[in-house]
Amino acid sequence: MFRMSKISDYGLRLVLALSRRHSKGDNYSARDLARITSLPRPIASKVLKILSKEGVLCSARGVNGGYQLAFEPHLISVGQVLRALEGPILIKGCLEEDSGCGNIDKCTVRFNWGRINRSIGQVLDSVSLPDLMTSVGDDTCVQLSEIKDAADSPDTGPGHGLPESIGS
Repeated sequence: MFRMSKISDYGLRLVLALSRRHSKGDNYSARDLARITSLPRPIASKVLKILSKEGVLCSARGVNGGYQLAFEPHLISVGQVLRALEGPILIKGCLEEDSGCGNIDKCTVRFNWGRINRSIGQVLDSVSLPDLMTSVGDDTCVQLSEIKDAADSPDTGPGHGLPESIGS
């Protein structure tokens, strides 16, 4: 199972908190952001420093110092935040140039893993911070409860409301 790391989750929470407050143009301290996001201050500080070093955030020292987004929220993607915190998005280690895998020349699926990996990256890059905060009724997202309800139906099968790969 693929899962986002806790650091990425914390980073997105912090960046989203700044995104919600971006129009004010204020700087927010690590203490304030930790309180707003309910994160421990040392963790918030660590993640904020990484995001600042990677150019997602700007930081300023002093009495009015703190953090703010380096760009308008709609110009920052989920993919940018994840790469800043985790490095390249790779679903298979063999996709790295120097992976050391001895089967690269003979591997029949590496190309397709690369295609899948690029697709995931493109989706993450297509979702901006405001997109992530917006809840939209999207027909492309199949709700698990709908699958369960349809699966419990006596006439379930291909053509009975389930995606074909699930109903067959």
